[in-house]
Amino acid sequence: GARKDLPVKDAVVHWFKMDLRCADNRALALAGEKAKEAGVPLICLYVVSPQDYEAHLRSPVRVDFMLRTLQVLQEDLAKLDIPLYVETVERRKKVPDRILELMEEWGASHLFANIEYEVDELRREAHMVHDLSENGKAFEVVHDSCVVPPGQLHSGSGNQYAVYSPWFRSWVAHIHDNLDLLELYEPPSKNPDSARKKFKKLFDCKVPDAPKNKQLSQEEKKRFRALWPCGEHAATDRLAKFCEEKIGKYKEKRNIPADDGTSSLSVHLSSGTISARTCVRTARDRNKTKKLDGGIEGIQTWISEVAWRDFYKHVL
Repeated sequence: GARKDLPVKDAVVHWFKMDLRCADNRALALAGEKAKEAGVPLICLYVVSPQDYEAHLRSPVRVDFMLRTLQVLQEDLAKLDIPLYVETVERRKKVPDRILELMEEWGASHLFANIEYEVDELRREAHMVHDLSENGKAFEVVHDSCVVPPGQLHSGSGNQYAVYSPWFRSWVAHIHDNLDLLELYEPPSKNPDSARKKFKKLFDCKVPDAPKNKQLSQEEKKRFRALWPCGEHAATDRLAKFCEEKIGKYKEKRNIPADDGTSSLSVHLSSGTISARTCVRTARDRNKTKKLDGGIEGIQTWISEVAWRDFYKHVL
């Protein structure tokens, strides 16, 4: 209750992690609404944590993809007069304290982020909710990366499912009963005019280069950038093209390497440049039935493959 009543001071902050998009981003949308209601600017933050990249064995090509995507995100947000401030924090355990310092500096009492379900991240966020509230600040961490939040689905015996097929039937039934799970969130609205003046130096922030041990050669950069165009616009285009050209035949063609029938969206799903919700909703809307388990077979099969992401996060 205390967190809900906390007055909004000079700004509201959204912390980007693996959700590098403006469209259909739950925490970003909620942060934007909070800022708009209070008439204060929304500030976006991304922390480059070299130790996190190590801990998760992030490959140089993935780090490159994320840093390139941050530039797209920064440009998109700048059109809304929203700054995206990017800072490198060398030691991962210093990240929470640094975020608190930045909030102090910006006069922000509210921080929003989407939950990450990996063990370290979950533990860190639980501590942060506590630490921020001790410092008179609210940290709203919300479910976003799964279509159905973990913990919602239980087998007949009341436990977490261990097998995919019964889990998937339960997932489909749950969404059919709760269609609001497929409602997409709007991008944040424009910041008040004061934002550019008040937070001028945040708008001048540059996206850093990759940490030394995660750098690509010029040759690699050229090759990988052609293979994986970055950012949410590339993701949306890829989804539209897949739905136009390939999804109907997905069931037969997905396992034939020579005739690539896949969506090539995994890089975008894992970096959060597109949401699983958007994928499932878009595929369903292309179907001749509004059901997730009826109509065109290719669409049903693809939706069931996207659902595997939810399954693994639920098990985790």
